[in-house]
Amino acid sequence: HITSSSINSSHIIAGAVSSEKIAYSSVNSSHLAHNAVMSYNILDGTISTRDIADNAITGMLIAPAAVSITHIAYDSVNSSHIVDGTIATADISTSAITGSLIADGTITSSDIAPDAIN
Repeated sequence: HITSSSINSSHIIAGAVSSEKIAYSSVNSSHLAHNAVMSYNILDGTISTRDIADNAITGMLIAPAAVSITHIAYDSVNSSHIVDGTIATADISTSAITGSLIADGTITSSDIAPDAIN
């Protein structure tokens, strides 16, 4: 009979437990110590969108420069996914937005701040 806290990581040989030996849903976040799982511990392709709960990841949980354009699928982000005020003009590269990227009728004069266009 094994009591709670009688076995810790120092008692387990490296590589002794593989993912195949862990029952589905038997480990959840309440079983993990703070910072127990770091990005370098996660194999590429092992986490899919179905593994991530709604609202589990927020901007505060994403390290600066952790997400680049190569991590975002084409057409996966639209305006409904962007919180008001999260993109400032300083975040937009020079010439990143051209007329061909703006749908007809989406910008009206009331959308433009006074003196915004010289």
